[in-house]
Amino acid sequence: MWIGQKAAFERSESDRGYLAVQCRRSQLLDCRPKHTAALQPPRHDRSRLEEFWVEWIADEQRKRLGLCIYRQPYISKAETVNAALPCSDTFWNAPTALAWKCLLGPADIPPSTYFLTTLTTILLHHEIPNTLPFPPLDDFSKVLYAYVLHTHVFEWRQTICMLNPTGLLTSPVSLAPQNIGNTLLEHQKWLRGCLKNWVTFYGDENQADTSNFRSTNSSGVLLCHLAILALDLNVSDLHIVASRSGSDAAISLAEQSLHNWLQGERAHTVFKNNCQMLNAAHDAIAAGDMQRSGFELAICLFIGGLISWAMSRFGNTDLTLSSSIPQEGQTSGENIDQHREALDHFTKDPLQGSSLLVDQVEGARDGLRTLKCLRLAIAFANILDRLLDG
Repeated sequence: MWIGQKAAFERSESDRGYLAVQCRRSQLLDCRPKHTAALQPPRHDRSRLEEFWVEWIADEQRKRLGLCIYRQPYISKAETVNAALPCSDTFWNAPTALAWKCLLGPADIPPSTYFLTTLTTILLHHEIPNTLPFPPLDDFSKVLYAYVLHTHVFEWRQTICMLNPTGLLTSPVSLAPQNIGNTLLEHQKWLRGCLKNWVTFYGDENQADTSNFRSTNSSGVLLCHLAILALDLNVSDLHIVASRSGSDAAISLAEQSLHNWLQGERAHTVFKNNCQMLNAAHDAIAAGDMQRSGFELAICLFIGGLISWAMSRFGNTDLTLSSSIPQEGQTSGENIDQHREALDHFTKDPLQGSSLLVDQVEGARDGLRTLKCLRLAIAFANILDRLLDG
């Protein structure tokens, strides 16, 4: 999937389905303890403690493998009922069975948190605050939950696409971007709350400011940025206008959809969030996080570059304070300051606004070319290059 070749990507799509089948058959997500405290007699001169330790290592490996496969969209949510998160790195990094037992104390195995317990907290904390606990997580688990939130956002976006797949004002039911019904708007608001929960407790060192995404956990932070953007923009349309589809009719409809969605206040919101994502990606590269977060960096730089290119081509870059910021009395002073901050990146001259967006596309392309650990990033960079030349 990461090699940057269409045939390899198609092969990986089929292989992911095979992985899901094997995960289900091997019950990798069923992490209930399968051994008892009664240690078996030693075999091959191994002590009972070492036998027990090796058995626990095998169970922990299965748990981690199952959760890695769960990131793919082929695994049902119902299959995670008995899934548990990986244990603390303190136990996992114990060099010997004796060191592991010293850390363990009188317990049989290290404590672990069930997957659904933490997920319930992330999804419902803003609905019933000060009730559900946020357990401490390692980087692997933080990124895992960021992927899970992406799945929820994807399902919501698919519903929007089915309601009005083209986004056209001339569709049978004329749905403007904000006119999708109260229920779906409430669902969107709920998803924003879920993402804010992740950022607050698992993002930037537990800081509640969602505008500050800098963190050592680059993969999760980048995924959170991408999910926030997906709530305001159809990423599938971006892929289509970048010629992923060979159909001229599909490209034309996607262009008109982007033109309708990238107007007015929504354009300011998308631009601000996209700037934050691109900045977070460049910061991660500067911090040397390319090996650990290379895949997420490649995706976010590519999507960020596509968004900037689409805004320069289909959006309204003639953004002025008078036409975009609500009047005093219509909204709070804090909201006005947020709009002004976003508008600082634009000018009344649409040519300068377009030039800034093109610079962002070039920056994303250059960032992709620094990710030498992924051939996929080079393929993405070449696509952005063709869009710039066009």
